[in-house]
Amino acid sequence: MKTEPTQASTIYERIRSDIMNGTLAADTKLKTRYLAARFEVGLSPIREALSRLSSEGWVVQSDRRGFSVVPVTVDELWDLHRARCMLNEIGLRESIEHGDVAWEENVLLSYIRISRLRRPGDVMATKDIEHWNVQHRAFHSSLIMACRSQRLVRYCEQLFDEIERYRRLGLSYGTERSNVGDGHCGIADAAVARDVELAVRLLNEHFTRTVEQVDAALRNQQGKGAM
Repeated sequence: MKTEPTQASTIYERIRSDIMNGTLAADTKLKTRYLAARFEVGLSPIREALSRLSSEGWVVQSDRRGFSVVPVTVDELWDLHRARCMLNEIGLRESIEHGDVAWEENVLLSYIRISRLRRPGDVMATKDIEHWNVQHRAFHSSLIMACRSQRLVRYCEQLFDEIERYRRLGLSYGTERSNVGDGHCGIADAAVARDVELAVRLLNEHFTRTVEQVDAALRNQQGKGAM
């Protein structure tokens, strides 16, 4: 039986989404009374949502400042990237070893769905960008879904979301796009062909290209004094 989300869960999702898409910028102070008024709830669900966001690394808490959005730094970007590459490699290797025909079909279907969409940076409506973002996440999740550790899958998805925040920030700064469509095709083909080493190499190269472009955008903004 499906349960209705609690107030705290709903607020958690809203704030998390605002952090990911940049509506709530890095270092923004999150005042509990302001948030309670915004969401028209009491302070208890606000504090519960912020505590969960803090435990997952989306906000930071200090005795003096209370809660604020986690900062954006180049060092943190690369730390997330290294963790993402390591965990996704394990997940992809296990999925290629243990995945069945249904897994292969899901990888190919996920690739087909994203390949038919225009990428962010093209002239497109906000709802189309969100559709691409959803399908992009689904594609990367499909690659590791046959991994025998669901906890590892969850960690990989969390890292995807944290990097996604940086990717979207980079786009807002004018990040130059790579040909991500071709990258996805090669990864999908290698995965279903059970070519482990090629699939892992292409996936890591794909991740690295994105991070290098975001790194350049962040450093450019730092040079302008915007960070």
